[in-house]
Amino acid sequence: MNVWTFTGRLGADGELRTTQSGEKVLGFRVANDVGFGERKTTQWVDCSIWGRRAESLAPHLTKGKQVVISGEVTLREFDKRDGTRGAGLSVRVAEIDFTGGAREEGGGGSYGGGGGGYEPRGEARSGGYGAGGSAGGGARSGGSAPPPRHDDLDDEIPF
Repeated sequence: MNVWTFTGRLGADGELRTTQSGEKVLGFRVANDVGFGERKTTQWVDCSIWGRRAESLAPHLTKGKQVVISGEVTLREFDKRDGTRGAGLSVRVAEIDFTGGAREEGGGGSYGGGGGGYEPRGEARSGGYGAGGSAGGGARSGGSAPPPRHDDLDDEIPF
């Protein structure tokens, strides 16, 4: 199984396009920081979302938003303008989570694969982030407590 999950910020607003066959695709780039201090580097990852999800998420994917992306990663090779070969990462997004933060206006939300649509974080999804859930994804559960968030974890980890 080829799945990569990473966190980063959008470098620009998402760009919604239509293929010749009429299918919608939303393309965007995410800056993923690796390392820390003087050794910190930034990897730019090209991401794409296809179909109805692309249309519904396009207004929400704006420059500076912090996201957690999970999807199938591929290494693409290309020719640079100076004639040398280059390589970059591309991810076909299966799940996206808006994590919020100082640059955010209204908190986060998440959107998984399958049907459904964008949901604010305050409304629980069956299965929670990253769980198998139902094939339709994004099903709302009535009146139950919201799923646990990753920032609720105890800082006293024994390693």
